[in-house]
Amino acid sequence: MGCVLLGGQGHDNDVDGARCPIGAIRYEADSRDQADKASAILLEVVQRDFPDATVPSFVDAQTSPEPVLDYMSRAAQLAHARGM
Repeated sequence: MGCVLLGGQGHDNDVDGARCPIGAIRYEADSRDQADKASAILLEVVQRDFPDATVPSFVDAQTSPEPVLDYMSRAAQLAHARGM
């Protein structure tokens, strides 16, 4: 896995075609503001369990997409609960 979008490469997919979570958020968001808010919520959810993590470091530590998808789901639930 990897999050090359945030690694300075300017891509939203890794070499295997997997989409970085931030790239996926930006792709689906209606605006940059909405994408920024959603990305901040994803970071908040990740840091609840991994206080020093960033989204890229969390993604890079995974060996499969399932944990990333789980945290994205948690972030979506939190955003919904906040009326976003």
